[in-house]
Amino acid sequence: MKQIALAAVLAFVVAASAQAGPVTIVSSIVANPTSSNLPFAVETFGSGGTSGLVSSAALTTSFGTNISFTGNSGVYVGDVSSVTRSPYRNSSGGATGDHYLNARSGGSVILEYASAQTAFNLLWGSVDPTPTSYNQLVFTFTGSGGSQTITGADVVAGLSGVQAGTTNLAVRISGLDAFNKITVSAT
Repeated sequence: MKQIALAAVLAFVVAASAQAGPVTIVSSIVANPTSSNLPFAVETFGSGGTSGLVSSAALTTSFGTNISFTGNSGVYVGDVSSVTRSPYRNSSGGATGDHYLNARSGGSVILEYASAQTAFNLLWGSVDPTPTSYNQLVFTFTGSGGSQTITGADVVAGLSGVQAGTTNLAVRISGLDAFNKITVSAT
């Protein structure tokens, strides 16, 4: 079973507006993604090391977003057979040494924002569209406590050529009600 492998992209997150419009998901396949061929800037979590879990300690991004982990989720590097596939690839298709966030089965990656947001960009590696419970982003709305779930199936809808567990997507989700927390999980 493949797990969600995220390189969380925290740049260009739009501040909350008084009224959100309809939710829009724009996804595009990115072959061998690097920081130079993505349609947005990416937050870096380090590089180098042996393939596997680098850290599961909570961290704060350069944008002030707090990130915590549950279960075996954390910051990973490289490909780990039957566990995770790095979203960052070199020109030959191999994993680079860039670190990324990985939600492991039974665990989660939790992003908490100091101010309300209405959009989120991410490089979503190894998307698994079915079953829909495999990969989920749950946006928790500011104030109301309500939430909205976006699945791997939602982000691949309308795309052709997506191979479960190997395709990397540049994803922009916008028009959400104001949220201050995202919980990324894989089952």
